[in-house]
Amino acid sequence: MRLVTGFRLQSTWPQPLQLRLNTAMILASAGIVLAVVAMLLDKLAGTTLIAPSALILFGGIAVVLWTAIARHHPYPVFGAPNAITLSRTVIVCAMAGVLAAGLVAQWAWAMVVVVSVALILDGFDGWAARRSGIQSRFGARFDMEIDALCLLVLSAMVADLGKVGGLVLLIGLARYLFIAAGWLWPVLARPLPDDRRRKTICVVQGVVLTVCLAPIIPPLLAIPAAIVALALLLYSFAVDTIWLIDNRHAEEVSR
Repeated sequence: MRLVTGFRLQSTWPQPLQLRLNTAMILASAGIVLAVVAMLLDKLAGTTLIAPSALILFGGIAVVLWTAIARHHPYPVFGAPNAITLSRTVIVCAMAGVLAAGLVAQWAWAMVVVVSVALILDGFDGWAARRSGIQSRFGARFDMEIDALCLLVLSAMVADLGKVGGLVLLIGLARYLFIAAGWLWPVLARPLPDDRRRKTICVVQGVVLTVCLAPIIPPLLAIPAAIVALALLLYSFAVDTIWLIDNRHAEEVSR
């Protein structure tokens, strides 16, 4: 089956079945790659925590992806843009395994390099979707959720180093707290219009946290950088919250 397509493919199989089979094969391949890498890292570090932690997280994500894709991805293949996002997923899960094993300080420079690769890849999945003509709600949501997970793991790594303090965890938790607020107040759970501000500020968070992760950055520089990044993030959520409140009756009026 093909991985890359800009159009619907002709197939003798029903499209949802073809998509599920294609997705299952790609997820299995990514899981195997992650397992091999994580086990090598375990062997290198002399631990047994990286592989189980990384694979449990990846397994949960894979189940959600496989369940949701047929409803929100109107193409018969997983697609190159989603494959790029999946590669970032593998990286983030490996990072989570390193965090669970308590190896952040020991492997800080390696994590800076790995995170930098993940941030660079983040600039290609949306571009690939637009270029290949297979944009979908699934791909956009997949990209957004992996961005959020990456920030959560990265903020936990920075907190683990102790140079900034636990307040940095708010950068990673902000989106999940916003989702929880939406459960309590459904107005905040409504869709938001596209805005480049969110993506730009998300990139800023990733860059700042990666810089703070670098061993050569002292607390004197890391702390104010993290505070500014958190302030920008809170500003972004405040703007979205105000918009949702101001437009809370728009859906009712349009019906």
